[in-house]
Amino acid sequence: SDVYKRQYQRRVRETPLATMSFFGSLFGSGKPKAPPPPSIDEAIQKLKKALEIMDKKILRENHKHAQLTANIQKIVAVKKSKARTDPKVVAGLKRIKMIEKDIGQLELQRMNVEVRIDSLENAEISKVMVDGYKTAKEAHKEAGLDADVVDDIMLENSELMDEGDEIRELLAEARGPMADIDEDDLDDLYSELMGEGETEDVGGDAIDLPAVGNVTPVMPVAPAPAATTTVAEDEEAEMRALEAEMMAM
Repeated sequence: SDVYKRQYQRRVRETPLATMSFFGSLFGSGKPKAPPPPSIDEAIQKLKKALEIMDKKILRENHKHAQLTANIQKIVAVKKSKARTDPKVVAGLKRIKMIEKDIGQLELQRMNVEVRIDSLENAEISKVMVDGYKTAKEAHKEAGLDADVVDDIMLENSELMDEGDEIRELLAEARGPMADIDEDDLDDLYSELMGEGETEDVGGDAIDLPAVGNVTPVMPVAPAPAATTTVAEDEEAEMRALEAEMMAM
C-alpha cells in the first residue's frame, strides 16, 4: 500500500495545474464567482422599496394605536375612576406605549433611508456629470483644439489683414507728376484764381444811376430762362476744357 500511495502522490505532483483546475470546476470544488455589485439606480430602487414597507408598517401601527385608544376610552367611560386598575386598560396602555416606541423607531429609520436615497441620487448626478466631462474632454481632444494653435491662427489672420491694408494704401498713393504737386501751391493757385474773379466782377464801366426824384417805378421782370441756361452751359464747357488741359499736362 505504501508503494501505491507514493505512486499516487507522484502522479498528483506531475499533473498540470490546468488539468487539476478543470477537474476541480467539473466536480464543484472551484470557488463561486462573486456577483457584480449593484448599480446606484438599483440601490436607490431597493431603498425606495424599503420606504414603502416602512410606510405600510407605520400605517398599521397608527391604526392599532387608534383602536386601543378608542377601546380604553370606552372602558373609562363605563368604569370611571375604577378603569385605571382594570387589567384590560393596563394591558392596553402598555401596548400603546410599545406601539408609540415602534412608530418612533420606524420614523427614525425612514428618515435615515431618505437621507441615504438623497446621497445616492447626488452620487448618481455626480457620476453623470463626471461622465459628461470625460466625454467632453475626449471630444475636445478629437477636435484638435489647442490654445497655442488658435493663437497662431489669429495672429496670422491679423498679419494678413495688416498686409492687406498696407497694399491698399500703396495702391491709393499718388504717383508720377501728380505726386510732386504741393498742397500749398494748390492753395496759392486757388486764392489767386478767386482774387481774379472778384476783380473781374467789380471792374468795368461805371453805370450812371438816375436821381431818386426822377426814378419811375418799374415792376421787376424775371430774367429769361434761356439766357441763364446759356451761361450755365458756357461755365460747364469752360470747366471741362480746364480739366482737359490739366490732365494733358
